[in-house]
Amino acid sequence: MGLFGGLFGGRKAPEKAAVAQLDEAEAYTPSEHDLHLAGKLDVHPRVVSELTRAVNGGRVPKADRDARLREQVGRHKELAIAMADAAVPDDVVAELVNEARDAFAEGDYEAARNFLDDAAIAAVGTGRADVGEQGNATRCLAAAHFKALNGRIERVLLDPRAASERYQQALALTPEQAASTRANYLHTRGMCDFEAGDLSKAEAALSSAVTVLKKAHGLHHREVGRALCDLGDLYLKMGRTSAAENHFRDGLSIYERAYGENAIELTKPLALLAELYSERGILYRAEPYLHRQIDIIAHTHGRDSHLTAEPLRRLAALYLKDGKRVEDAVPLLRMAIANLEHHHRGGHPDIANCRIELGRVFEALHNPAQAETLYTQAVALRDQLLGDSHPDVAEALLRVAGVYLAQNKTTEAKGFLGRALDICDAAQPGGSATSGEALAMLAEMARQRKAYADAAPLFRRAVTTLQRALGGAHPLLAETLENFARLHADQGREMEAEATLAEARKVRDAIAATA
Repeated sequence: MGLFGGLFGGRKAPEKAAVAQLDEAEAYTPSEHDLHLAGKLDVHPRVVSELTRAVNGGRVPKADRDARLREQVGRHKELAIAMADAAVPDDVVAELVNEARDAFAEGDYEAARNFLDDAAIAAVGTGRADVGEQGNATRCLAAAHFKALNGRIERVLLDPRAASERYQQALALTPEQAASTRANYLHTRGMCDFEAGDLSKAEAALSSAVTVLKKAHGLHHREVGRALCDLGDLYLKMGRTSAAENHFRDGLSIYERAYGENAIELTKPLALLAELYSERGILYRAEPYLHRQIDIIAHTHGRDSHLTAEPLRRLAALYLKDGKRVEDAVPLLRMAIANLEHHHRGGHPDIANCRIELGRVFEALHNPAQAETLYTQAVALRDQLLGDSHPDVAEALLRVAGVYLAQNKTTEAKGFLGRALDICDAAQPGGSATSGEALAMLAEMARQRKAYADAAPLFRRAVTTLQRALGGAHPLLAETLENFARLHADQGREMEAEATLAEARKVRDAIAATA
């Protein structure tokens, strides 16, 4: 078939295959929801409709879909600017790209992709003798760029596999001498494979990008540092922590050389190194990276910047996990909350998240009254921002219930657990970690008041739900099985108790094996 036949699927240049989609665009009727949200986000209603479908049909947890939709709308807007700036080699290509821009702005992504494919065909043609070798290379670069724009459309639509294929097409069109462009497409294709879960393909692409960048720019170029950090992040997800550590350290060294010791760009490798050491439980090594990240953000944006909230929260989590410096987490989380409240005047989910984490700290400090206040504030804020049926509200309700249980206020706790379960059952009928934890708490409450007939089915539901939501190696599952074994023992069912304890031990062993 040849190169261009393989890339363009045998379509004739410059055939406008997108015309068929225009009738579909005209037939689109926006819903009230699309119109309302489109007005708030300043995009065409069909953009909202298509991106809502992409978010709901993907692997995005239901609780995160609202935020992810807004994130994808932001990416749509960024891509619209990139399409407006696209270089075109002649009037025929310019007309096709303009058609693609118009279709894209109206949310007709299929038509936009087809117009860009036609633009790529028209840009390359069959090679033109009148423009010379350099001119044909320029036209191939333009065609590759149109394929890459289609890759970005696929990423907006949350289809990383399709995006990877588009970037591979862009690579096939990019001349070898355009090393920086090739490295960029390799890097982006690798990140698409990473997002798609194809880690071996991602590793090959990202490793190749590092090699090409080093050859094109030298060992210490900032783009080499960026690619090393992303490859290290991949290795961290693959469990190859030594390789990840080396890449993060090399990336940090390059960034320091390229940007300076206090540049905001350094926060990325610093955050990655802190994450690596936190996951490995080497808290004393994670701590200085978080402190440095906070100092750089404060130096660049001010000590009261909301951008300090995330590393402050991570540092507080380290102290809570360590168990020896729990009190030191309190001022960190209070500062994070204050900075977020200063920036987000109308409230923000991150403020509620920090209040919950500060509540956990006060629980660890045996101050249930302060924890209760913080959890209740988090419930109210999530109610206000997300609606009273949002799964994040259920998670906050669970925290309040836990504090009440610790104070033996079982009646109040049961009410909060019931509401949390109602929210979870409506939002995630298949079960979730939150509903599993609520069931486990209700089951243990029933066991402690000797309501064994009520406790047994609750424990069974809790175990099944937690296994489905969290897998077979989670502390909450082990604890629930241990409590279930106690129920069997309370009832004199020694064989069932021993069998259930054996299940719990398997879970504990699985946790230890993955530590």
